[in-house]
Amino acid sequence: MEKKTMGTFIAALRKANGMTQQELADRLFVSNKAVSRWERDESAPDLSLIPAIAEIFGITCDELLKGERILQESTTPQREVRVEKQVRSLLHRATASFQTLIWISLALSVIGLTLMWGISYGFYRPVIGFAVMMLMETAAFVLAAIAVSKYKGAKQDIELLGSLPDELTESYCFVLSRYSYSAFFAVASVLFLSLPLLLFSQSNYIHSVLAPEIYFTVCFPLILLLLLVLLFRFYAYYEARITGHPYYKKESLELPCQRTLRKMSLIQLLPLLPAGILFVIAPWTLTIPGEDTDEWISITLTLLALACCVLNVISWIIFLSKQTADRRVFVFYGLRNALFIIPTVLLASVHYVGFSYINEAPIGGATSSIELERYDIWHPEYALLALGIALGIYLVFHILIQCLCRKPSEKG
Repeated sequence: MEKKTMGTFIAALRKANGMTQQELADRLFVSNKAVSRWERDESAPDLSLIPAIAEIFGITCDELLKGERILQESTTPQREVRVEKQVRSLLHRATASFQTLIWISLALSVIGLTLMWGISYGFYRPVIGFAVMMLMETAAFVLAAIAVSKYKGAKQDIELLGSLPDELTESYCFVLSRYSYSAFFAVASVLFLSLPLLLFSQSNYIHSVLAPEIYFTVCFPLILLLLLVLLFRFYAYYEARITGHPYYKKESLELPCQRTLRKMSLIQLLPLLPAGILFVIAPWTLTIPGEDTDEWISITLTLLALACCVLNVISWIIFLSKQTADRRVFVFYGLRNALFIIPTVLLASVHYVGFSYINEAPIGGATSSIELERYDIWHPEYALLALGIALGIYLVFHILIQCLCRKPSEKG
């Protein structure tokens, strides 16, 4: 528990009455440095000033010397009303200051993302845009951290005046957790939204930035969807940490045959991992037409990938046929796992191999042969699109399973 001193009590009373150190010093005919030393507990007021200080703040000398309120039965009603007014006034000013700093932090985050977009697509310099954005986000993070520190310090000052009513405590925790979480999450969100522009940049000046139609139709929605999941996923934990309240983890839905469901999901999803890898590397084995090597390697790898996808469905059918009860749950889980085949097949578009015409080489003066050159084209945006589809499938079926598989008594 924090030690209550005369200096901290004077600082809390001064703030509650809306006075500056200079104004208090003028009324006591001392310097503002003397008031500052009192509040830092580096020195104490002269005994002759104790009655004057007590009269200015409407307290007794004993309360000032003890560093806290002493409520007596004869004057309890009046003192409680005065203390509550001081508490509400101080909390209102602290909340207004805190919210202002948080809004400035959010504005800096938005400006940082806007500058990232402007520099990347206006000047084709995503690295410079990322550096400027990081400066803005660092400033936003520091400002939010300062706001949280000051707001927590204001609560400690308020507690020196008296206990905080329950409704004010709830309001304080709500403002502290919601606003600070929004500011910190905005900084993280801007960082994630800027990463594709940095990671997929090239050395070519004109085409050094990820195409806008790819970024805003594939990358941006995917990252935004992921951020929305994280936004609601971690808020309860953050609220408990920032306010000091106990964290109660939401109980997960216990489904019948839980172990069997997990085993079915593992067997269904495990073949999709090598299938995705095979879809990506299959074009790598293609050779220039006319050479001795055939395309059987590429075709074989593609067929193996498709076989892994078929194995996903076969595993589902086998597990479903063995279940006599709770088949609805297995239908939902199996269908969800089977739909993951769609993003897996989409990975085949990540790697494309083509052949370009070079020239014609004469043979014996009458005939000629065409020389071709192989080139590889990579489309990482399809990998992001596949990840977004997989995430969307998971979220939709997670909601459906939670709604449809919960007991009727729990839905209310």
